[in-house]
Amino acid sequence: MRFALLLLALMMFGCAGNTVAQNCEIKYDGQCYTDAKSACTAAGCPDDCLILETYPGQVSCQPKTDAKTTDADKPVSSTKPVLFVVSGHTELGNTGKKTGYFLSEVAHPWHVLTKAGVGVSFVSPNGGAVEMDPKSNDLEDPINVEFLASDDAKKLANTMKPADVDATQFSAIFYAGGHGAMWDFPSNPKLAETAATIYENGGVVAAVCHGPAGLVDIKLSDGTFLVAGKKVAAFTNEEEAAVELTNTVPFLLADKLKERGAIHVPAENFEANVVVDARLVTGQNPASATGVGEKILEIVQHGEQVSSDTSANTDIDGESASLDKSAIGEVIRKNSSQISYCYEKELYNDPKKPQGRIDVEFTIDAQGSVVSSVTKESNLGSEAMEACIHQRIRKWTFPKLATKKFMVIRLPIDFRLSAKDPAQTPATPTEESTTK
Repeated sequence: MRFALLLLALMMFGCAGNTVAQNCEIKYDGQCYTDAKSACTAAGCPDDCLILETYPGQVSCQPKTDAKTTDADKPVSSTKPVLFVVSGHTELGNTGKKTGYFLSEVAHPWHVLTKAGVGVSFVSPNGGAVEMDPKSNDLEDPINVEFLASDDAKKLANTMKPADVDATQFSAIFYAGGHGAMWDFPSNPKLAETAATIYENGGVVAAVCHGPAGLVDIKLSDGTFLVAGKKVAAFTNEEEAAVELTNTVPFLLADKLKERGAIHVPAENFEANVVVDARLVTGQNPASATGVGEKILEIVQHGEQVSSDTSANTDIDGESASLDKSAIGEVIRKNSSQISYCYEKELYNDPKKPQGRIDVEFTIDAQGSVVSSVTKESNLGSEAMEACIHQRIRKWTFPKLATKKFMVIRLPIDFRLSAKDPAQTPATPTEESTTK
């Protein structure tokens, strides 16, 4: 027995950049229909007709056995849901064309997560209904069709406002792309604050294509930009030129991310490219959407801990009477999680997870500020990790020196795995900044 599932959109606005009659509820093969029966008959599937959650509704023939999985059939995960950010901006600059969120960049990560039992919720910069970029309305893609027929797609008619989001209830935040994101993702303090809270609570921040426009204004509690010093992928300047929108978008996304201190990692135009830097997951374009979803899932569901030993044999030159080893050790212990973060951050994707030692020598001045730091010995072979360690050590603050002008400290750091099962998936690094 076949059935008709009618999911008629509630909003009246343009389709594919053309003016649509106000009574056009359903569209098939360029023709508008005012009732489901005639549209389904024209499509040749009157008994298994699916009207998708778009406006105008799009017709898809789908037998009951292929219909969407019900909520009762889905697996259930103990992982907190993922917050999807979707654009509500619809005007493509001054071109007269429409934009919005890009369908596959929502549907494909949604598919990966919900198939694993991880729920999703939707927020947009202004809340309420959001529109799909008409260029992305690809109904030949079965995952797009599955999403549009789902209960989750209905939430796009009434997305949450950023002020309504409780960041503690989510394991990750994911910024979906679409050119609309270039206008309404940046300069949204509440949305940026939500993302920072999720990240600093140990969660994942992710984005794809133009979605990284939402990352450019995120600052952590220490005042640094989230992307500073981290590797990211995003829609490239070359891809923007290829779609002839370089002079339409308000800024070039790759350039803006680099201005914020990000390390932009591009691939060839429109090829899949997913970059993972600790708990920041980014993808370059629509082809990267599934991979971004897979990395989000991998990180929120698996864990391994790496510890750094900073307790052994701290050598001090310059002054020892006014600042003893216990005071120095206390500062180092308070900040040791930052060192662990650097190790995990740079070696997260290395399946061998190297163990070893780095000897760091740093100098503090009379005010207790670190004025220089260098690597004396290292057998880990990661310049990027060493740079991360030095960057953080230089932000440490020690008690003031009583009589001397400087103090040199030699700090040996031993890294070792502490997971019970060394073979399990590498952990997502947690950065805890205790130096303000």
